[in-house]
Amino acid sequence: MKKMNTAVMILAIGSSLAAGTSFASDSAVGQLLSANGGVLIQRPAKTDIASTGTIVGVGDTILTTDTGATQWLMSDTSVFSMAADSGLKINKYALPSSTNANGVASYTLLQGAVRTVTGKIGKNVAANAPRNVYSAATGRFHPENLIKVAAAPSGPYTLKTALAVITTQGADFTAAQSGTVIKVLVTAGSAAACNVAGCATANAGEGIVISCAGCKPAVASSISLGLDGLIASLAFTDGQSPEISNQPQATAVCRTVLGRIMGGANCQNADGGNPDNEPPVSPN
Repeated sequence: MKKMNTAVMILAIGSSLAAGTSFASDSAVGQLLSANGGVLIQRPAKTDIASTGTIVGVGDTILTTDTGATQWLMSDTSVFSMAADSGLKINKYALPSSTNANGVASYTLLQGAVRTVTGKIGKNVAANAPRNVYSAATGRFHPENLIKVAAAPSGPYTLKTALAVITTQGADFTAAQSGTVIKVLVTAGSAAACNVAGCATANAGEGIVISCAGCKPAVASSISLGLDGLIASLAFTDGQSPEISNQPQATAVCRTVLGRIMGGANCQNADGGNPDNEPPVSPN
């Protein structure tokens, strides 16, 4: 695998926007470097069939089929590599500015696995200590009725999962979510995972395991995670992707993935057309 040329890819994003590249999102914050085997972008109003160069924005969900894979670059130089049968949503995103020196990047891993290398956002700023969040169990606001529902740290960068929130102070890490288990492997830097039961922090060469919704995150050896094959498949390239071959039928891809993850959606090509002239899929 060739090493990624980050400077070239950042320029590519800027050039695409300057040239008036069309995209459906309200806020363009990144661009796909590769899209193989079936990749979709679910936007607030529609779902696009993705390809290399597709722009992504806040509110978009990036989805892969069971044979799909994709890599993308965010405008703060952070990079992502997502495995097959996975989904990730961009919740919030803002570059550092005069009013927010650290910026903000919030993502949700819906399922599957993703590897990411931190960019400017969250690179040098540690997350604050986790704070308990409470909710009224009976609908009445009274201290005796409050139950603890989450313990999430606040910081510029957060990756939410079904069982924990992951934060980092500059890291190259992989998060894999399968059933009721989440595994985090840190390749460089450090990352922390927190939930209602507590927190765990792993440094380079270590991992974190959360084995159930109420289980406290625990530091584990990288060997015990059994993620070597996954890590190899998520290695970053220079963004040069071969032409997609044996591409599954577009609408079938959309229905298969969204039916399982999001409950269906209106599937369209990036130009707004229905990929195979079939009626759009109803979310119902």
